Amino acid sequence: QYSKQKIITELRTGSLNKEKYVQQLKDIKQSIEVKIVRIDRNSGYSDQEKKRQDGISHHLQGILMFITSEIENTETSQVQLGKKKE
Repeated sequence: QYSKQKIITELRTGSLNKEKYVQQLKDIKQSIEVKIVRIDRNSGYSDQEKKRQDGISHHLQGILMFITSEIENTETSQVQLGKKKE
């Protein structure tokens, strides 16, 4: 699993290709999905804790939507690039 700094370094040097990028996004997406399930499963004991966990879950779902969109856009651009080469 890549660290944030390694991904940034690879992006800057150009050594992170689209396949690696998409795989990293998928790994991050899976990690976030697991975190959301854990948060939803562990409902808070107090109303304040429940609201806090709901807020975190909502925030993670927004990030998940962005990552899913980025994966789809990147995979679509790969298909278009493949068609242009033919």
